[in-house]
Amino acid sequence: MKVLPGSSFKLPSPDCLKCKCTAKSMTCCGFGFAANKVAPPPGCVAYNDACKLIFVKEDNPLEVCKPTKGIGINKKKISSLRLS
Repeated sequence: MKVLPGSSFKLPSPDCLKCKCTAKSMTCCGFGFAANKVAPPPGCVAYNDACKLIFVKEDNPLEVCKPTKGIGINKKKISSLRLS
């Protein structure tokens, strides 16, 4: 696969990566469920719906949790490749 400098792309599930290319390197970060650290609200669990992260009630997985302040997703840098 060839990637031109200045371009970006997303890899779908199961990888869930967003990549950007410069003249010297390519950097990829996880998104959605692959974003790394996830803190669901109390009483909720994280559910991976393809690359979309959804919080559902722990006691009723058919009910979606409403977001509250303090929920955080820290993107994890997956890779950084040097191009020669």
